[in-house]
Amino acid sequence: MTGISLWTILGAIIVLVALVVLFFPFVFRIEFRADLFGANAKIYLFKKVLYDAKKKFKVGSDKEDDLDDADFAPTYVPPKKKTEPKVEAKVEPKAGAAAEPKALTAAEPVPAVETKVVTAAEPVVEPAAKVEVSSSAPRPSSEKIAAEPSEKKSKEKPKLTGIEFWTIILTPEFDRSAFWAVKKLVASLLHLFRIKFNDCYVEGLRGSYENMGYGAALNGILKSFPFVGAWDLRMDWTRDHELCAQGEIQGSINVFRIFGVVFTALFYGGIVAFKFWRRRARVLKTHELPELGWIRSKIVKALAEED
Repeated sequence: MTGISLWTILGAIIVLVALVVLFFPFVFRIEFRADLFGANAKIYLFKKVLYDAKKKFKVGSDKEDDLDDADFAPTYVPPKKKTEPKVEAKVEPKAGAAAEPKALTAAEPVPAVETKVVTAAEPVVEPAAKVEVSSSAPRPSSEKIAAEPSEKKSKEKPKLTGIEFWTIILTPEFDRSAFWAVKKLVASLLHLFRIKFNDCYVEGLRGSYENMGYGAALNGILKSFPFVGAWDLRMDWTRDHELCAQGEIQGSINVFRIFGVVFTALFYGGIVAFKFWRRRARVLKTHELPELGWIRSKIVKALAEED
């Protein structure tokens, strides 16, 4: 009984740890601010800063000190050339090079130049003789040579032509199933992250008083939507606020939702791939293509010509 209870407790602990790992939320947060002078964004994982990005703009700034030095191209000043005294270099003959001819005097004898003349008596080097292959070596018979290409052709798998491939892809039934699978995958991707906007606003919106009144009314209507309503559009009635956007985006993700997206992609992708290979086998066997409409046929011809 003691051994069974220990194993039960150990199994329960393992299951509990697995559930914690699967459903533990990894919270990340993005704080951003943007105005006419620049933009800044920080990415946090829990409370640790993972990335800090800053960008300053030239538009709307009068002081150069407010901008980053990287925004301006440095002016190039060519360095002054220093005048150095000219030094006459003595040219020395290299080793192995022929020395310059000197003027001969009457006391010095003229060296005799040896000249070599090729006569007909010297032997001429002939090219290497060709090695004759003995006729006794076995040669492949004509029957084997004819059988080899036929065997290679039989081993090669039949392939779809461009028109056959695009006809299968643009069949209405196949398109309907493919769009259905893409819709399911996009829905699972949207549920992968849980995103929430906190204290997001845009202030400094200016215009005529009539237009700003319409903007304030539109802001009240947008408050009813979950994501758009988290933003506040603030009109600059007093005209003393610069255009600025600021806020915080908070999101979370866990391992279970990642596994869910991967499983969804494999499941619906497998369904679409199975339907495609089934249609492909039927076309290769019967060489009969499904009938398409006039527009789809034109698209198939255009895509096949591009390939």
